Amino acid sequence: MALMTRIRLLQTGLAAVGAVALDACGEAPPTTPASTVAPTKPAATSPSPAPTVQAAAAPTAAPTSLPSGPFPFKVTSATYFAAGERLEWTNKTADEFARINGPKITVENLQVTGNFTESLIASIAAGSGPDVARSSGSWMSDFADKGSLVDIGPYARRDKVDLSQWYAQEEVLIRKGKHYGMPFWQAHSIFLYNKTMFTNNGVKPPEGDTWTWTDMLEAAQKLTKTGETFGIQMNYIFEFAWLNFIRSAGEDYINGDRTKTTINSAGNIEVFQWLVDLVQKYKVHPVPDDKSLGEGDLWLKGKIGMRLGNTGLIGSTQFGKPDFEWDMFITPKHPKTGKRACVANENPTVVIAQTKNPEASYMLAKFYADKFSQDLVGKLRINSPSLRSSATDQAVWLAPPPANMKIAAEQMKHAGSLSFHLNWLQWYNETTKQLLPAFKGEMSVREACDKASQIGDSLLRGA
Repeated sequence: MALMTRIRLLQTGLAAVGAVALDACGEAPPTTPASTVAPTKPAATSPSPAPTVQAAAAPTAAPTSLPSGPFPFKVTSATYFAAGERLEWTNKTADEFARINGPKITVENLQVTGNFTESLIASIAAGSGPDVARSSGSWMSDFADKGSLVDIGPYARRDKVDLSQWYAQEEVLIRKGKHYGMPFWQAHSIFLYNKTMFTNNGVKPPEGDTWTWTDMLEAAQKLTKTGETFGIQMNYIFEFAWLNFIRSAGEDYINGDRTKTTINSAGNIEVFQWLVDLVQKYKVHPVPDDKSLGEGDLWLKGKIGMRLGNTGLIGSTQFGKPDFEWDMFITPKHPKTGKRACVANENPTVVIAQTKNPEASYMLAKFYADKFSQDLVGKLRINSPSLRSSATDQAVWLAPPPANMKIAAEQMKHAGSLSFHLNWLQWYNETTKQLLPAFKGEMSVREACDKASQIGDSLLRGA
């Protein structure tokens, strides 16, 4: 089937899709679907510690024979890597995979335009999906339960795959005893700062690991110039932003059983009050949809002192070539608990159940997780590799710039997942939406947190 035909198939049936999966490669928040669930008053509960990023435990007992063939076979891989360093990665990995496995097995990359996850989910639902694709915890469990993904566990056990070699999140790789994904990248929280702005304003840079929230706020105040610069900026989302602060305070946004939304706990209300004060009281952070400093990327334009985001921001900054010196600093500690936290989001490669050759498709997913592909992910600054040897190699992912790139490895030492669960995406989007009025000064922090928890609990009951 022609490439353009397959791309069109990946873009059909969008009207039937009610949610968009979260994509860790960029800085944009998830699309928010409409909710018709009436809020109810939640009962008090205590959150559990954030789940950590660790090795997933693969199921045991492999069958004696596995499906193989037909050959030759061209594995179709859906991708949104359409330009620049990402396209370079796509082409180089395709060539290397063909060199190793061809002509028996080769790969065809399907460049999907528009919203990747909407198109992918629609194509799977329509029975016209690719052989492999990049997955997200926001929809992996739902599609695994529907039988839309291949259990690659038997092949992984045959090949003696040891998941401890990767920063692996079990909740996005294994579901109900079945192994569905191979690790690809760990997008995690990072803190960048404009060294030139710090120097020009006589502000001491955040060097070492002693900085607290208080130090960051004081620096932001000195860096903020009305109508010219903001001291700090983060996206209005939990992922890579609010959860860093929530978990540093010893709180979480959902309980350990993932049955109760905990956004309105006393500790979380205190955290959100601090975050809202950055915007409304101290005015060191832009309000939602702020245009006071113009359009476009204010960080790359040199108008932001400290930028919080994910590891994809490293590549976009490096290749964006801003006219200022920049570097990275480790997550500041909570001034009372002394803790720091980081959010990491694993985006594994999965095999779609409609494939006519699950073994060949698994081999491509595994290749994307192995050394050649993972080193390229790091060297090209696409994101943080999941393979530990690539992610901790000072000649690969940890190579400068920025000068303190080694901090990326330190961040992973206190990283936690997004606590995915069934119906997670709508739950995440709806709870996020309820908190925005507080940042706009339209509602008290307590009221916004209460509404977020009420809506969240209603959605959890319906999951």
